[in-house]
Amino acid sequence: MAEGTFRSDLFYRLNVISTRVPPLRERMEDIPILVYDFLKEFSSIYNKSIPTIHQEVFNRLCEYNWPGNIRELRNLIERMVVLHEGNEIFEQDINQLLPNKMVSSKSFNSITPSLTEEKESLERERILQTLEKTYRNKSITAKELGMSRATLYKKMKKYGISFTK
Repeated sequence: MAEGTFRSDLFYRLNVISTRVPPLRERMEDIPILVYDFLKEFSSIYNKSIPTIHQEVFNRLCEYNWPGNIRELRNLIERMVVLHEGNEIFEQDINQLLPNKMVSSKSFNSITPSLTEEKESLERERILQTLEKTYRNKSITAKELGMSRATLYKKMKKYGISFTK
């Protein structure tokens, strides 16, 4: 509102009750609960049995900084349910699914990607996931991502994504 990019009358209509929800990295104790909820949800959707998760997996998940917040955790669990074979999940299974540029909350003072780099990395990953999910159909992908087809093409060019169909 202060920058003039959001209408003040609309803000006051929407801002009936303000609640601050801290980011996932500030409430690591929620990770096991969320993981089990997401496992149940996606196991049901994909008609798979709920796998056993070993403690080192939770330890590893609690070390991660979660720049994408709960959505990133949800996507990771969905990928795990879809891609994982077997009834047990070990730390190495999670390591394969976490982004290559892992930002640990414990090593936050070390070299970390800029916010723009993280955003672009997450955006590229989301576009790739949606393209795979829609069998490379760009019209449906653009619709699911909430952007025009032209914008999708620009972003695909920007990130070097080349799918033909």
